[in-house]
Amino acid sequence: MCSSIPAVFFRTILSLIFILLAATGLLGRAAASVEWKPITPDEMKLTSVDGTSVAPAVCLFSEVFTDDIAGREHHYVRIKVLTQEGRSQGDLAVPYVKGVWDLANLHVRTVQPNGTLAEDPGTPIDSLILRYRRFRTSAKTLAIPDVQPGTIIEYQYDIAWDNRSLYFDPWVVKGDLFTVRASFARRPSRSLNLRWVGSRLPNGVHVDVAQDGLIRLELKNVAASLAEDFMPPEAETRPRVDFYYYGGPTFGTDTYAAWAGVAKSACQGIEKFLSQDNGVERLIAETVRPDDSSEVRVRKLYERVQEMRSLSFEDEKTKAQVKRENLKRAENVSDVLKNGYGWQGELDLLFLASLKRIGVEAWFLDVARRDGEIFFVPDIVSLSHLPARAVLVHLNEKEYVLDPATPLLPFGWLPWGETSVKALRLDAVAGGLITTPATHATDSAVERRAQLKLDESGGLEGTVIVTYSGLEAFDRRFDARTLDLVAKRESLEKELQKWIPRPSEVTLQNQPQWSRSDSALTAEFHVKIKDWATPAGQRLLCPEGVFSGADHSSFQLDTRIHDLYFPFPSETRDSISLSIPVGYRIDVLPAAKSRNLVFLSYATEVRSAGAAAEISRRVTLGNTNLPVSVYGGVRAFYQDLQLADESPIVLSAGKASSPVS
Repeated sequence: MCSSIPAVFFRTILSLIFILLAATGLLGRAAASVEWKPITPDEMKLTSVDGTSVAPAVCLFSEVFTDDIAGREHHYVRIKVLTQEGRSQGDLAVPYVKGVWDLANLHVRTVQPNGTLAEDPGTPIDSLILRYRRFRTSAKTLAIPDVQPGTIIEYQYDIAWDNRSLYFDPWVVKGDLFTVRASFARRPSRSLNLRWVGSRLPNGVHVDVAQDGLIRLELKNVAASLAEDFMPPEAETRPRVDFYYYGGPTFGTDTYAAWAGVAKSACQGIEKFLSQDNGVERLIAETVRPDDSSEVRVRKLYERVQEMRSLSFEDEKTKAQVKRENLKRAENVSDVLKNGYGWQGELDLLFLASLKRIGVEAWFLDVARRDGEIFFVPDIVSLSHLPARAVLVHLNEKEYVLDPATPLLPFGWLPWGETSVKALRLDAVAGGLITTPATHATDSAVERRAQLKLDESGGLEGTVIVTYSGLEAFDRRFDARTLDLVAKRESLEKELQKWIPRPSEVTLQNQPQWSRSDSALTAEFHVKIKDWATPAGQRLLCPEGVFSGADHSSFQLDTRIHDLYFPFPSETRDSISLSIPVGYRIDVLPAAKSRNLVFLSYATEVRSAGAAAEISRRVTLGNTNLPVSVYGGVRAFYQDLQLADESPIVLSAGKASSPVS
């Protein structure tokens, strides 16, 4: 379905909402009556589009009108179904975030090839379609009846928000359909300066300011988006215009100087928040000992703040829920302590106030994210594009970027979306953009240790212990924090089954430490694989790659369009002891194999250890961003790895002898 998607970025929450709305268009204009645009004879006759003759459907146009003054946005979309496959366009889902982006005036119309019209054919149903961190995205869903090749589907609807808030919605055409025409218009606020930055616009296409004051853009013949595994966010591959309001002085082309000015200005608010800190001394006295070292003090204060309720990572609340729970925004540090809870920035400021009281040098940071729909662009001088918070700490000649407001985040770490990104240090003198620390592959690992026994029929059974460290542990803990124990268990069991390339029975045997943030996450399983080895006469052929199931499927195509984008550097390490059946011997061991592309490497080895084969395997991803030009090498790498994983350990019935490598 074609859609024009607002990626919303306000300071505390909306960069994450953009993740949730990544596949849809949101609209909004109050409408007293429904007005449908005339359908042209050419649209009725259309059966294909140049270059897309086998396309299942085509987006004839997508129109967006954003009114920043009224706090409303309206979209109008027209799609034509071309094939039987394209009938899926009739499954309509219009997302919204209740209390933040409220949906209204949804109307649908179909026009059949014979001219028959049907308006609002059915009643939309409210559904929860996605829950991400603290955000809940609902949708009006509708199965539009009588959709067939030749049917034209039209829908329009409104989204409204509090017009006291500024929403920075990029103009971007997203979706898997060729779009004949995309039209955008925007009425900006009168009180601030609206600026924009275009990316990947076609030659000769630019944003215009019309005589009526509206900002306009027309795009024609926009190709469908092609989804690929491990690609950058879709909006980073499409023509796009980003907006931001700027209330400061003109800064010309020196954007870094402009950011320094923003830091200086924002610092005034930080100092005001920190100025009233009654209760901080008591917090420190209750948390640290006089003989604690500076590092121990910082760690203890980090843990103390992390114990507090962090509202930024709970489900997004409506105004009614906030009122019912009597949740209050803090005006200063004292309020945070009095409330006993806070949003991310408030808790991090409490941590900052505590550090300053014990004489540790520290600064507040506004941090970009790279796990949303767009990456940070320095030319967009707006704090709305720095949605996360953290504290920069100088301690014992080392720098730490810390965020105790994020639940379960270990000391010294950041969520992967906040690593290797720009952050704004808020300081009146030395403020400006810095870069957050990167992570290393060996720090975020999945280590799988297995004691397995092979039987004469080729079945494999035994114990597998999986240890997750670094970001591998944090991500699983964070994502599972709202799940019950049954759902947590199932998530780990399903993941291990995905790693095993044959059907398997997996049962979690222990209770992992889900609530600990300062240690690895360890899970112990009982595993049973019915047909792991293949009988061949008096022999058994046993593949060496027991946990290779997830490594071979993403890079099968000969060519690729997009760059490669991975969340964070990581490593998998396998150590497997495979006991052979009684009466069998190891005849042939696969040769040791390795390959090193600098940014990607593997090494495998199988050794004989009496009545067992000892298998070791390591795969290391060192870079997160790889240009598409290296795809051929990456594909060859995984083809080699697959051959190594499928290399058989050959067992024969009979008297033991020395195996051949």
